Amino acid sequence: MLRGRGTQPRPRGQTSNSGRWSGVRVAVIAAELGCHAKTVRWWLHRFNALGLDGSASACPR
Repeated sequence: MLRGRGTQPRPRGQTSNSGRWSGVRVAVIAAELGCHAKTVRWWLHRFNALGLDGSASACPR
């Protein structure tokens, strides 16, 4: 099992929320993740421009 930022385990292969968040408003995503809407927008723009490689290279962990 893989673990995300929270404590809920996820089965292998379910490391992305891309399908889960499809069509969901930024404010709803931010509220569920516990971050600011600007942060969600920043990551969405980065992902759209650079794909997964861009997301991984910016991650501070």
